[in-house]
Amino acid sequence: MILNYVKSLAKDSLYYGVATGIRRFFSLFTAPIMTRVFSPSDYGVMDLITTSIAFATLIFSMGINGGVFRSYYEVTDSERKVLLFSGISASTFILSVFVALCIIFTNSISILLFETDQYTTVIRIALLQIPIVQLFDHYCTLLRYQKKVKQFMMISGVQISLSLFFLLFYVVYLKMGIIGVYLNIITSNMIPLLYLIV
Repeated sequence: MILNYVKSLAKDSLYYGVATGIRRFFSLFTAPIMTRVFSPSDYGVMDLITTSIAFATLIFSMGINGGVFRSYYEVTDSERKVLLFSGISASTFILSVFVALCIIFTNSISILLFETDQYTTVIRIALLQIPIVQLFDHYCTLLRYQKKVKQFMMISGVQISLSLFFLLFYVVYLKMGIIGVYLNIITSNMIPLLYLIV
């Protein structure tokens, strides 16, 4: 019995490890493209915006998703639907309100972060990714809890492929610069998210 558990754990770990490894490879693959397109100051802008958004998301998500999955195996199947819906709804609502408020004050946020309002549009677009990425991560975590390894691998593969395509499309082909990076994140997460919701 323990041997079967270890085999199952090793198999699942291999699948999830491969998905993580592909993401790392994706970063290495896109690095030469990004360094040709962006200047060091552009990287600084993206890093500050991304770090600020990650920090704000950590605070305003209030660990709701973690709480949902902490209780996932302790409730019945019928209660799980209520638990998951409540968690997704609460998290999405709070983050959407936060994003809406930040979008109203993006001019001030840009001045606060960069001492100029020239990054107002970039910050607005970057903010739009928050609820989308949170929902995508929530559903991917749900697939892992439900032990749907093949679906998880398929969704991860699609998301990574779309991310590469849209990064090249927005940044290299359309030459949209920093805005293209955040449009890529939104688009490459939104498409598989629609499938996951359905």
